[in-house]
Amino acid sequence: MILTYLSPQDKVGTLYEDGSFIVLSPLPDGKTDLKTYYFPPRLRSAIALNSLSRTLREVALSAADEPKGIFAAMLPQGRELWSNLRDVYCYYHPSGRYKDLDGADQQCIAVRHVADEKTVEGYFGGAMIFNLNYVTFLQAKEATARANNPQ
Repeated sequence: MILTYLSPQDKVGTLYEDGSFIVLSPLPDGKTDLKTYYFPPRLRSAIALNSLSRTLREVALSAADEPKGIFAAMLPQGRELWSNLRDVYCYYHPSGRYKDLDGADQQCIAVRHVADEKTVEGYFGGAMIFNLNYVTFLQAKEATARANNPQ
């Protein structure tokens, strides 16, 4: 629905982990206007759950190398966020299917209500923040490894 409001000159940016995306619109003065749009909660819940699932698998792989490292410390919080997002997903997709954290196919159990809108918005944003934290820590680890092992 949102995309029907875009002009042919507009450019749609990257889809983010929280179900948002940026639209770049050229202005008459040569500058560009940036606006953030959000998909409806039903679609956002699927995007956030899938994105967080991918990130959690990557974090778990990194944590296996250092069981007492930063990635291992991220896992409990990520799993809790995933559980909350799964409930939001199942609220909007009462007979939906999803992959659990072990990759097994699961069927939603009907969720009668979800947290208030502000809390759900926090879950959506949490998926993006979790991913950004993972990427940041991974880049820092790689930079340290390069600095300690110059070639």
